[in-house]
Amino acid sequence: MCAACQAAEDPIRLQRLLQRRAFFTAHLAGALAAAGQPDNAATTALSALQLAANPGFGQALGELRRTAFELRPYARRSAVRELRHALTALPT
Repeated sequence: MCAACQAAEDPIRLQRLLQRRAFFTAHLAGALAAAGQPDNAATTALSALQLAANPGFGQALGELRRTAFELRPYARRSAVRELRHALTALPT
């Protein structure tokens, strides 16, 4: 049985799997931002945010906030604006 199938049978394991996916996707977004690819970075960050906008995903959210900070020079780009808006809309 594949790891995802096994995780689906165990909610705690599934939660950990989703947390790791959110974190590594957020980390990829940061790498894309550092590589000067703001649109790809923002789009990737938004996909990570869909996972990370839940309790227990603080590490991924921290990475997403760092990415949004790094994307400040591109604040007028629509994908970057959408990311910044989505992050500010999260409950604190």
